[in-house]
Amino acid sequence: MFLATTGLRMLRHLLLAAACALIVLTPDHIFQIYQSGYQARFSGSSFIVLMTVFSLGLSGSMLLFFILSLVLALLQLAELMHFSYFGSLISPQAVTLLFSESDEIMETLGKLLGHLALPISLIVAELILLTLLFRSTQRWRLRLPLVWLPLVVLFSILPVRAHSPGAIAQTFYPNPREYAVTNSLYAVSYFLGRDLPHRLSGETTGNSCQAYQSNRITEPQADNIVIIMGESLSASHMSLFGYSRDTTPNLQRLATSSEIFATVAYSAGVTTKVSLPMFYNIQREPGNFEHLIRMDSNLFKLAKQQGFTTHYISAQTANLATYVGERFIDNFKTRDDLEDDFAIHKDRALLDQLQQIDLSKRNFIILHQRNSHSPYDSQYPPAFARYPTANLDFANYMTNSYDNSILFTDSLVNEIIQHLKAHSTGRTLLLFTADHAELLGETGKFGHIHLQVETTRVPLVIYGQHLQAETLRRITDLSQPTHYEIGKKIALLLGYSITNPNELPGRYYVTGQDIGGNSGYMTLDKRPLSPRISTSTAAYNAEAICPRSVTRVDIHPASRAAGS
Repeated sequence: MFLATTGLRMLRHLLLAAACALIVLTPDHIFQIYQSGYQARFSGSSFIVLMTVFSLGLSGSMLLFFILSLVLALLQLAELMHFSYFGSLISPQAVTLLFSESDEIMETLGKLLGHLALPISLIVAELILLTLLFRSTQRWRLRLPLVWLPLVVLFSILPVRAHSPGAIAQTFYPNPREYAVTNSLYAVSYFLGRDLPHRLSGETTGNSCQAYQSNRITEPQADNIVIIMGESLSASHMSLFGYSRDTTPNLQRLATSSEIFATVAYSAGVTTKVSLPMFYNIQREPGNFEHLIRMDSNLFKLAKQQGFTTHYISAQTANLATYVGERFIDNFKTRDDLEDDFAIHKDRALLDQLQQIDLSKRNFIILHQRNSHSPYDSQYPPAFARYPTANLDFANYMTNSYDNSILFTDSLVNEIIQHLKAHSTGRTLLLFTADHAELLGETGKFGHIHLQVETTRVPLVIYGQHLQAETLRRITDLSQPTHYEIGKKIALLLGYSITNPNELPGRYYVTGQDIGGNSGYMTLDKRPLSPRISTSTAAYNAEAICPRSVTRVDIHPASRAAGS
């Protein structure tokens, strides 16, 4: 009898914890109805974590439960208010601004409270419901001693991880599909574990970069702009650029007939979570977080302002879309939404999605691949297994499976071009590049996290249809460009000129694993008198990247990046 009674109380206690978790998660779903661009989806992991936290909180005193509920509510409120105002999620660096710009933030909040009524009302209602639930269920709950101790341990896990050597900021960056409380908790944990100790020890650097300006200068020069963002795609393994194996027969055929322009380019970073936000925001400087938050030159934003329907379709999960500009995206689909399609058709599901878009209207379309991401032989259909992968040593297995993936990408890009030829009657531009390259045994390394030039050389392929000759000439007037330069060309096609007061002619950067530059960055110096590539393992230095007083040096049109 005792065991049955205890078991029943335990079950009721867990059901109450589940109810508390659902109360906390519900405001996100209501907020999403009224706030365009907010992408939160149900997360089983977040639900289980919250349920665990509340099962402990319900076992303690009223004061402990209220403090716990208030902490979670404030985390949510901060995230929802931040999205309401900025249209973006809170980053670890944004938490730091609470201390450096607290007066300005409080002044702004005081004037905008009326416009933030929805998130405030939702969170107040949440606190009321949690309080009522706790007070009305005393006989159903279990009581445990010292429950505050495991709660402290749970809330300490993330800050301790952030403080540990080798912690990467991107691990703590917000996921567009996650809940507000989860994203805020990660951001605050990184601040407590990493930024605050540095601040207390006087090791902070600050950001001296000035804001970019996006100036509308013309009507859009194209009606459909399609960008294929390759994944881990190295130009050095494409026969289009001289590789010994015939991995890109379709692209070579198009290049021979002068239907496409092709050259080698340099990525903005060596990981996807670094290069994507820098590419879509046309960002030159490592560590310029204010630029990511402001999105002054975000490509989706510029396209929306010019009347384009914006599409972001990715074969990867939504957590890689942080700071790409989800607020300005009309059609946001990732692998999370199309899991079955990608499981069956691999990256060809991107073409299936493209075929559903009405190309008679203005469209700005991003197609982000998964192909060529390790394990490579899991990413392409069996029909593209030209090079054997069984019974080989590691190096040959990696190379063969990688080259097979490029064969698939070559076929897919060709199919997309043929689809545009057949169905897009307006001015159309397709641009194909990649987030970063991949090492296949060069210098004895594999993968793409290494800050060296081989991890940055990516393809740039441009196909134009019904474009004015001068427009196409301006877009293709590039010599081994960087992602930053490519982004400015896309902005120009959208009708905008991007002015970056921090820019030094001929000097560009490739950021390491940490978007803040704290894991090092590479300088690409394309000035004609001293072209070179240098790698810095030093942490981000705002004054070095964005000096207030610089000497301007003209770039000779024929200058080429070092290492070419």
